[in-house]
Amino acid sequence: LAAILASFAYWSELDIRYFPQLISENEIKLNGQPKEWPARIRPRGRLKLEQIEEISAKGPRLLHAPNLPLQVPEGGFVNLKPGLEHGQQAETWRVMITFLSPLRILQKRKRITPQTFNPGLFFGRLADRYNNFSKHFGTGAPDKNEPDYIKRKNASKKVICVRNTLKTRQVKRYKHHLNNYVPLDGLLGEVVFDNVDNSLLPLIKMGELLHAGKSITFGYGEYKVEHFAQT
Repeated sequence: LAAILASFAYWSELDIRYFPQLISENEIKLNGQPKEWPARIRPRGRLKLEQIEEISAKGPRLLHAPNLPLQVPEGGFVNLKPGLEHGQQAETWRVMITFLSPLRILQKRKRITPQTFNPGLFFGRLADRYNNFSKHFGTGAPDKNEPDYIKRKNASKKVICVRNTLKTRQVKRYKHHLNNYVPLDGLLGEVVFDNVDNSLLPLIKMGELLHAGKSITFGYGEYKVEHFAQT
């Protein structure tokens, strides 16, 4: 979590608290559980940000703790425009991501191919993932009439894909009820998005935690943000 958040620590809205539906400060009391289990736990699937440290040759450096502002890490990889101070926000970004496990997205019941992949589908599935996760494990799905929700939806329609090296790859997954391995196709490779609005950056970073597309519970749809720069 530290590595994920620290690289984007120039912007406070990329704190995990930007998505309140995923966080709960409440705890559940456990009764009749094994002694080695904690007496109280948090609801399944909900997160609490405790602390972020930057680990380097100099040792750990505290970036965030409760009631403290998020600090800028030493040596981030953000490509800032000349004349733009740290903490200021650009209007749009170029973002490069690499899929680490097969991405599976269905459109009209058909699996998308490298040729039919487009930013609108990708960001739509990220939004669906966030909404479903919040509904089932958080405090409820966000209101679709919220300004932030509408802004992200409109911004996703303006994103363009300027590079696409995706290839269809087949991965075999074991199914217990069949007692056999079943092949599943998905997309692996790299994509570069241009004209990415600020409002979409938290959604992209969230996707690194929650993944995108179908078969997520089996590890599919994992990706990593490799680089982003102002445009």
